[in-house]
Amino acid sequence: MGRDQKQVICVLGMHRSGTSLLAGCLNILGLTLGRRENLMSPGADNPTGFWEHRGIVTVHDHLLADLGLNWHDPSPLPERWTRLPAVAAHRNALRRLCLEEFGGSRIWAFKDPRVCRLLPLWHALFTELGVTPGFLIAVRNPLEVAESLARRNGFKRPKSLLLWLWHNLAAREHTSGYDRVVVEYASLLHHPRSELERIKYGLRLPNLRESGDIDKDLAALLKPELRHQHAANGGDLPETMAQTHALLAEAANGNARALPLLRSRIASIRSDALRQMATLAQTPAPDTSFLPERGIYRFRWPPGATARLKPEND
Repeated sequence: MGRDQKQVICVLGMHRSGTSLLAGCLNILGLTLGRRENLMSPGADNPTGFWEHRGIVTVHDHLLADLGLNWHDPSPLPERWTRLPAVAAHRNALRRLCLEEFGGSRIWAFKDPRVCRLLPLWHALFTELGVTPGFLIAVRNPLEVAESLARRNGFKRPKSLLLWLWHNLAAREHTSGYDRVVVEYASLLHHPRSELERIKYGLRLPNLRESGDIDKDLAALLKPELRHQHAANGGDLPETMAQTHALLAEAANGNARALPLLRSRIASIRSDALRQMATLAQTPAPDTSFLPERGIYRFRWPPGATARLKPEND
């Protein structure tokens, strides 16, 4: 990468998978994630910080709403959604935000699990902004993710597992051909320094801070006791999800063939997931209707059909 080439690192992964810790690691390495006052404050469910830019998350939520979805809806995005008239305003808002917040930075980063599914829009933005993207993908056992979401949001396991699958398939599918590093949540907690070196090498990050300062801040950020859920690999998982997790874990352990192999299976895995979703909702796959007056799609399920896909407190 040339000395004058601007670079952006995008942190991807399902919610509750360690994306916040990875974003925190990038901050420790010296990458900017935005002005402190523009980042979401830490919470009881994320005491070390979310490291999400409020403005980016807000635009993403509004975009999903205009597509008839929200962050925890397992329905697939409509075909050719990036071309819809309603999406243009959100794309322009993201472009303005990035120019204002990061326009003067040679290297910066951002994190929002929603980006996994919205990457087709961001790829166009990266070109417009003149930045070269790299991707940092967080992977965690789907059963642990489901348990964490049940505890925090009241989500039922089948819904959380579908969300885990969609986010991870999208992260793999939309990053092909770019620099990317897959990191397992447990490995990051227990071997932070070696994982950080692997991230720096895989994403070709410059040395922006002294090693001693990095070690001190890592010790404060990454603590094994932050991991509250523990699940055996592959236990009690649908076969396609167990296979997907196993391949992602292999990628995190350095198997260069794991992600290409996952790519070859994406179509069949997605088909199987759609069947599972229809079964959970006790209905055929959702009908998609186009609203020409607003230039958006709406997903419509029969009344009561999504009861099994919603959190207890919806």
